Amino acid sequence: MSPRELLPTGGHACNPRNRRRSNAFLSRFSLFLTTGGTLSMKFPATVLLGILLLGGCTWVKPTPGGNQVRLASGPTEIVGCMKLGNTTVSLVDKVGYFQRSRQKVEAELSILGRNSAAEMGGDTILPISEVYEGERSFAVYRCGRP
Repeated sequence: MSPRELLPTGGHACNPRNRRRSNAFLSRFSLFLTTGGTLSMKFPATVLLGILLLGGCTWVKPTPGGNQVRLASGPTEIVGCMKLGNTTVSLVDKVGYFQRSRQKVEAELSILGRNSAAEMGGDTILPISEVYEGERSFAVYRCGRP
C-alpha cells in the first residue's frame, strides 16, 4: 500500500488549502518510499543493522588515573589496604530492544569503577554487588602497591 492510498479521498485532504498538510504527511514517509511509491523495508533494516553494530562497540574509555587502578578478584587481595569508600557506576545495558553482551557490560562497568576510584584517590577496587540493570557497586581501597 502506498502512502497516497493512506490519504483520505475526499473532504479535508482534498481542500486546496489543506494540501500542504497532505504533502507533509507524505514527506514523513519519504524515507520508506521507493521510486514506485511503495513502502520499502531497506530503511528499517539499515537502522536495525546500525543498532546491532553499535551494540558491539565499547563506549567507555579508561582515564589515565583509571589505568593505574587494579580490579581485585577477591577479599584476600585487599588485606592491609585502607578502605576509602564505595562507588556505584552505571551505563546503558540495552540498545533499543536489544540487550548488550553481559561480558561487555561487566568490562565497561569495571572501567567506570576504576575511573571513579582514581578520582577518590584509590588504587584498587573490589566488586561488592552483581551487575543489575547496568549498575554495579565497588569498594574503593588504597593499597599502596604498584
